Amino acid sequence: MRFMRGLEREIMKHTNDKSSRATKRHPFEPVTRLEQVPIALYEILELATRGESGKIVPLIESVITVTQIDAEGLAKLPHVAGGTL
Repeated sequence: MRFMRGLEREIMKHTNDKSSRATKRHPFEPVTRLEQVPIALYEILELATRGESGKIVPLIESVITVTQIDAEGLAKLPHVAGGTL
């Protein structure tokens, strides 16, 4: 249980930072941009541990849709975050 509290703090820390405000996405809402996918994966994990499968499905569907649009872009995300692309 301690792990989950730490995970929840970590999720909230990242979802409340400037990058989240820049993308205009609230925690646990479907993603609309590729840059939102990494944190959405943590949010899916959080929802799964809570047993909230009804909220997981739209989030997973949006991750799949966004990554299908730019499948190669997912591999480029670490470079974008590091400013090397």
